[in-house]
Parts: sequence; C-alpha cells; structure tokens
Amino acid sequence: MAKIKDLPPVTEFFQGQLLPRDFILPDNILVFYHTWHPKRSHLHSRYELVIAFSEIIYTVDQQMFPMKPGMALLIRPHSSRYLEPTAEYYERLLITFELAAEQPYLPVFPLAEVSSSAGEHLEALLEYYTTRNSICLAMELVRLLMVLSKQGLPYCPRSFSKMVFNTNKFISNNLSVPFGIQEIADFLNVSESNLRRVYREETGESLGHYINAKRLETARHHLLQTDMPLSEIARSCGYESIYTFCRFFKKNTGFSPIHFRNLHRRKKGGLQGMD
Repeated sequence: MAKIKDLPPVTEFFQGQLLPRDFILPDNILVFYHTWHPKRSHLHSRYELVIAFSEIIYTVDQQMFPMKPGMALLIRPHSSRYLEPTAEYYERLLITFELAAEQPYLPVFPLAEVSSSAGEHLEALLEYYTTRNSICLAMELVRLLMVLSKQGLPYCPRSFSKMVFNTNKFISNNLSVPFGIQEIADFLNVSESNLRRVYREETGESLGHYINAKRLETARHHLLQTDMPLSEIARSCGYESIYTFCRFFKKNTGFSPIHFRNLHRRKKGGLQGMD
C-alpha cells in the first residue's frame, strides 16, 4: 500500500493506459499430452507451444531444435515440423491456439526454458483448461508466453549441403512459376531420385512437402496482408488455374481462400470496432 503515494498525478481523467491497437487474446485453445511419433512432417494453421518432458529433437522449417525436459518450443502457423526418430517415447505437452495476427507477447526466440515462474503459469493454465474457464485460460496463456519471451535460448542455424541449399534457393526464386521436382533436378544437373533422397535425409521432410509449404505460406501472406485478387495470388504461388489453387488451399487449411481471408479479417475488424 505504500506505493499508493508514489502514483503519478492525473492530468486527463478520461485517458488511461491503452492496450496495443491490434491486441488479441489467443483463441480456440487446445491442450493435450502426446507420446507418439508422427510418421512424416506436417503443418497446420495454428500456433503450437511444445513443452518437453523427455529428450526430443524437433525440426521446424529445416532448423533443428534439440529439447531437454523443461524446455518449450513455439512453432508458428504453416511451419513444417518434424519430430526426429531418436527414442521410443516422445513425452510432451502441446498447447495449440489461434491468432489473427502476430502479438507482442509472442516469444521472439522459438526455444525457451520453462522456469519456476513459467511452471506456475502452466499449472494455472491447466487448471483453467480443465474447468473450462476460457477467458482466464487465454489470459494465463498470454502470461506464460510473456515469461517464456524473457527466457529465450539462442540456437545455431542448421547448415545444408550445396544441393539442398540451391534447391531451396530455386524454390524461393521460382514460386510464381509452375514447376515440378524434375525441373529442379534438371537445373541442378542431378537425378530426381537422388535429389529426393538427399533432401529427405538432410531436412527430415520430402521435397514435395516443402514446396507445398512454401506455396501455402505465400498464399496465406497475400490473403491476410494484401488485397490481391485470387487470380493474382494463385499465379504468385505457381498455379495457373484458380480452381486448382483453391482446391490446394482448402486441402491444407480446411478453408477456401475467400473464407480464410474473411474469417481473419472479421476477427481483426471486430477487435478494432471496440476502440
């Protein structure tokens, strides 16, 4: 109570401390415990916070993250993730959630250490989840993410062979052009089978899966950050047919491109309408 006298004087009685303009709480939060190992790399449209309870190695967008018990990893939407097959069991707690836009409370470094303070927030989060208190659950998740932001761990980017490096460079430079794996192999002057094998061995995911992930990432960016018509977005992702592009997008996200754009804009617009 001694701090009451240290409060600054009020000069404007109708202007207090404001939240960031685009501040959003996490929504559609799902918490579950996993011990099994996915057979292949995968991606989805949700944020995913992994809390390790055993030694595991995640590869996210071709970057390797060795995790020990008590470490956390934040995986952003549409990031390709793969669990390296190094053990029989892979004990981890997964917290997945949705956000219409990046938030200031999200950790900058994907890897962090779960301190005693973070552990307390995690226990409270589990309590709110089991009692279905969704508002307190979302607020506690924000607190947990803010604590993890202060405990980020540096990591060393993974290096790849010249073949894989040039493959990724080719994909980034030619996303707007329809191409297949054979075209990449011809450009690198290697066989398609050898390219597929080396790429999977070094990155942990198939080359076709990575190409689709990059096209999906490009499509999502244009849908959320620009007003480009679907025809232009389809071409920017290497699709000459809007129908083929829409079918690809819905297969990987569960939404049509128009539904995806409108859904996220409604979430963001609803928040701004409260200003």
